[in-house]
Amino acid sequence: MPFPRGNISRYEPEDSFLEWVIVDGDIAGCVDTFIRNNGQLDVLHIATLKNCVVKINSLIELIDEGNAEFKSYAIRLTNLAQKVLAACTDK
Repeated sequence: MPFPRGNISRYEPEDSFLEWVIVDGDIAGCVDTFIRNNGQLDVLHIATLKNCVVKINSLIELIDEGNAEFKSYAIRLTNLAQKVLAACTDK
């Protein structure tokens, strides 16, 4: 999923953008590890994903109403993290 362009929020746009980049990178790293480890994550990666989901849920509230592209991206990113977490706990 490509990272959406444009301002995310009119409230502290630089700070929220940096937080999104960090969360996006953390999730990407965990998903990559999940794939490389045949569908398994260690405790640290699971905790990282859980923290990312919590962070995304708080950041979604800052997304401007007119930025449907970014809101859609955030929801897909959350769903991806939750699916990986569910796969890890199903084993």
